[in-house]
Amino acid sequence: MQYSDRQYAALKRRGRFGLVFLDGHSDFRHPGNAKAIGAAAGEDLAIVTGRGDARLVDLEDLGPYVRDEDVAVVGVRENDEHLDELIEAGIDITTSTQMNALNSSQLADRVLQTVSQNTTGFWIHLDVDVVDASEMPAVDCPEEDGPSFSDVAELLSGCYRLQSALGSRSRSTIQISTLPVTVQIASSNVYRMHFVSHIHGIE
Repeated sequence: MQYSDRQYAALKRRGRFGLVFLDGHSDFRHPGNAKAIGAAAGEDLAIVTGRGDARLVDLEDLGPYVRDEDVAVVGVRENDEHLDELIEAGIDITTSTQMNALNSSQLADRVLQTVSQNTTGFWIHLDVDVVDASEMPAVDCPEEDGPSFSDVAELLSGCYRLQSALGSRSRSTIQISTLPVTVQIASSNVYRMHFVSHIHGIE
């Protein structure tokens, strides 16, 4: 079980919460669209919206942990194999191409409208493979045509301007020696991502 699944279940106990899903991939693999499942890292979004592994989608009878209409997927690539299914489900999507065409204020406003309009608050999922491969090659699945570190940082800043931003979770398998990101844990246990251009480790 991934740490994020327990987090989302815990949030569900407190009410209705949104999700900013900032990722280069949809992570929407589930029994309805794949012959095999079992690697939760490629099934995150499917699990929290109630479509994934039956052992994970309804912990404590709380699933689905997030409603489709309260999710904003940002940065997924245009060629993602599950993009059409996300659209059919009514999940709000801003592809990396669309993201690059919007200024940071416009994008933040769009995302926040989705995740905060009918919710108590929202959580931010960040996979650093959302960043363009030219700036972030040290991930499992680097992808081209993505946003820059600066673009991602501006979006996160825009999201955190609301008090209803409860926190974030960042993940990806990376080469520490080339990682241009510092993770700092605030006193409120909220993870804030500070992107810089030349960091050779995690502080």
